Formats: sequence, C-alpha cells, structure tokens
Amino acid sequence: GLSWNVEQLYRRAGRPILAVLKDNAYGHGIIGVARHFETLTQVYGYAVVKIQEAIDIKTSGAKNLVVLLGPTTDEELEYVVAHDIIPSIYHDRGALLARLSAKYHKNIHVHFYVDTGMGRVGVPYYEALAVAEALAKHPEIIFDGVLTKLAEEDDFDTEQVRRLDELHRQALQKGIRLGLRHAGSSGAIFHVPTAYMDMVRPGISLYGCYPDDRSEQSREIPLKSTFDFKTRVMYVKNPAPGIRSSMAGNISLRSRHGLPHFPSGIRTDGRDRRPTAVRWALPANCIR
Repeated sequence: GLSWNVEQLYRRAGRPILAVLKDNAYGHGIIGVARHFETLTQVYGYAVVKIQEAIDIKTSGAKNLVVLLGPTTDEELEYVVAHDIIPSIYHDRGALLARLSAKYHKNIHVHFYVDTGMGRVGVPYYEALAVAEALAKHPEIIFDGVLTKLAEEDDFDTEQVRRLDELHRQALQKGIRLGLRHAGSSGAIFHVPTAYMDMVRPGISLYGCYPDDRSEQSREIPLKSTFDFKTRVMYVKNPAPGIRSSMAGNISLRSRHGLPHFPSGIRTDGRDRRPTAVRWALPANCIR
C-alpha cells in the first residue's frame, strides 16, 4: 500500500515527495516506514515534528535527508545540527547557527519556515524577506528549502502559495536562493495544483487516508489504506439477559452473549466507538 500511494501522489503532483513521518509515521512505525521509503525514488526525504523521531530515523541508517518541522530551543538546535538533521528556521538565528557552524566545522543546511497567513509557526510573510537577508549574511547557512503550512481552504491556500512565491521571487532578486519551495499537503495535492511548487509534503494520504470528504468521495487519486487495528481480547464476560452494562447502563442484552473486552478505549486511544457495544469507554472497550 505504501508504494502504491507514493506512486499515485507522485503521478498527480509530478514532484518529489517530502514524506511526513510525524507521530511515529501515523502509528505505522517510523523506522520501518523510513526504510521502505528509502527504496522509492519518488521520496526526496522525510519530515517530522519531534526531535526524537528525527534522531530515530538518522540512527536507523536511513540515507535520505530528515527535515525537522517543529521548533527548537537553542540547546535543541545544537543537538539537531550535531546529528545532521535539517532544522526549520522560524526567526533570525543567524548568530547561533554561525557559532554552531564553527564549532562543528560544517555548513548548516536549513529550511526557512514562513507563516503565510495561518498565524501559527514561522516567520510572518511580511517580515520574511528581512529575516532571509539577515540569515544570508552568514555564508555557512545554506537554504535547502522554504516552506509554509496551508490552512486547507482552497481560495486562501492559493493566496498563501502566492505569498510564498512572491517571497521566493523577491529573495532571488537580492541574490538569495531559498531552495526548494514546498507547501503541498495531502489536501493541497487533491485540490490546489498551484501548491505543488518544487516539492510536495503529503502526510496522511501516504497511508491511504483521504484528507477530506470531498477527496474521498471523488477518489480522483486511488489510494490503498495501510491501517490495521490489532489488539487482544483480555477476557470475556457473560452477563445474564437483562443485566445492564457499561456507562449509563446503556447496554442491556436480551439473551446471553459474550462481551469480549480489549485494552483500547475511545477517550484514551481515540478509537471510533461505532462498531462497539458501548457509549463511553475509558481505557478499555468491549464488543458483542
């Protein structure tokens, strides 16, 4: 399924893929997924949010580059640089990066994170050119890419892409190469072709999930789910007919049925309750 999904997304966008492996590759196991993606020429590298996930990929022997999308403290940034992980830069950290370059005797490759309108992480787009100029004064800082996070609303996504493109153009006029432009999430691959830019950055669709109802209904890109749910039955209870069960006593069996209990709950583990026999479940669940 993974190889199939990568191929379908690549066919649609026609761009290299920076594969998002956050949250343990969406629960699939980050090391196994990274090793599999190493065999696929369409995958340019990996994007994660947590430092430990980046370290796990690097120490697994993966050769593709790893981009850390999440923010870092000064101490964490040094750790990232020491382990050859590519940090995302949210503000002017040129002086610190220059010191780290001298300490570790190497150029430091970065991705420049720009807030093009979501108001979350990144350099505000109207300040980004000045920050890029400040960073570019340090020749040991190499821009490998410039990115933004889209709001997943088609019209505004288009405006965000325009803002990132304008920054890229203005930087080039000043002799600053910001590297590969990337903004295209799973949703943008389906709905916003202008967001393909130089590279796309899908997450959930790599694993066969459609990013929204519209894309799932159209299935313009045929994806294969890679998700399985596996658990063990911990014990089976056999309540007498008419005995009420579960929170608020919302279950009452008319005849004797076994109720298998398994250690996965709705609130604690985020499981969909529809196929279960309960309205609420805390750390466990049951089915009939």
